[in-house]
Amino acid sequence: MKQVVINDLKTHCLQDKIPIVRDATISLINELIDTKKINHILEIGTGYGYSALCMASNRIVDSITTIEKDLHKFLIAKQYLSPNSKITLIHGDAFKTEFKQRYDLIFIDGPKSNQIHLVQKYCEYLTPAGIMIIDNIYLKKITGLKNPNKNQKALITKIKSFESWLLNQNLLKVRIIEIDDGVAVCYKTC
Repeated sequence: MKQVVINDLKTHCLQDKIPIVRDATISLINELIDTKKINHILEIGTGYGYSALCMASNRIVDSITTIEKDLHKFLIAKQYLSPNSKITLIHGDAFKTEFKQRYDLIFIDGPKSNQIHLVQKYCEYLTPAGIMIIDNIYLKKITGLKNPNKNQKALITKIKSFESWLLNQNLLKVRIIEIDDGVAVCYKTC
């Protein structure tokens, strides 16, 4: 039954052109959940809830907290995620929301324009052996444009600047995996 709901949600996302985590990336996340014994997850950027539902289907996961700023997406996600007792859905701004607990895994799949701030803020919420996963490092649909407009050029600059910063900062040990649109797997070092 769970797989039917996940498939229905995936179809809904694709119909509404809501970006979702790709299959190879969700496989990588589930592999990390299994090998690192991940119990508590925080997700930044719920969308309609597809990735949260995929991660919650892993038997090892005890809880997922996921945050979405957009009210429309939040309400749709609520329909899909509310029946799952492992998932807590929060309507809020990831830049302003504070949490009381630490997480074994933080999945950042939210706003691309200010990711440095997100990484700095959420590193504090990782457990000592925690992992941060950042999806769409390359954002190829924008960086691959032949004639980007002014806003797209600014975003391309931010994306490249973020990648450079991520590889040179000292909060996390970073490995970028060349699957899908680039996935950064970051291990806490502080």
